[in-house]
Amino acid sequence: MIASFAPCCATGGKVVNVRSFEITAVRAALVIILAAASYHLRPFHLSSLESAILGLVLGILLVGCEIRLQKVSIARLVGAAIGFTTGILAALMMSHLLGMTAI
Repeated sequence: MIASFAPCCATGGKVVNVRSFEITAVRAALVIILAAASYHLRPFHLSSLESAILGLVLGILLVGCEIRLQKVSIARLVGAAIGFTTGILAALMMSHLLGMTAI
């Protein structure tokens, strides 16, 4: 991928990874959009400022999870997804069973 590296005059001719800048810009845009949407929608009937802070914190947490998931092997990721799905289905079945019993 030739376009991922480009010389930059501001760094004294050193090669700068443009792709990492693009990923950082997309992540920052995601956090800002999530904060703005939370500010506008005001979840949990919070004030506008509290909603924006909630959106900002959730956006940062999402980016943090995405960064950690990049370091996980695909086998471990598939195993986690299968375990998660199995746990949700087990909880659903148990909830259905407890809902049918008379206490």
